[in-house]
Amino acid sequence: MTRNAAKMLEFEEGDTVTLQNLDLTEVEAPITLIFALIVNVITNRTLDKINMVEALKSVE
Repeated sequence: MTRNAAKMLEFEEGDTVTLQNLDLTEVEAPITLIFALIVNVITNRTLDKINMVEALKSVE
């Protein structure tokens, strides 16, 4: 745990926690990147299963 994270966890009774007090900048980018990669993999697998030539043909 970093020093900032350790400081964030030290609360006294009556302390108010707001989003402004939390320092999440070290965590936001990796979480966003991991989420984007997971969505990309799932979407790519789903799109690979679609036959594009059949999808362009009209239903008669």
